[in-house]
Amino acid sequence: MVLDSNDIDGMIAQEEEKLKTNPMDRKAIRDFVADTTHKTIIGDIRFTGSENTATLGTVSQWQNGEFEVVWPEKLATAKLNPAKPAWK
Repeated sequence: MVLDSNDIDGMIAQEEEKLKTNPMDRKAIRDFVADTTHKTIIGDIRFTGSENTATLGTVSQWQNGEFEVVWPEKLATAKLNPAKPAWK
């Protein structure tokens, strides 16, 4: 499984809310996540419904052994490489 920064930040947000609420109270956890802006390594996370609307998602790609951001362009660390190696 490959996790990107949004996955990791989502997990951080979940753990953060557990510290501030009763971990067995599902409604309190849901309300905390829905009503709070969470500070993370990629910026703020804020949910509108089930979607993170505070932090722009990214598309990443392995290139030459490095995990590069290829979209959006303003955050890109490399250009998209559309070439796909032949199956062996």
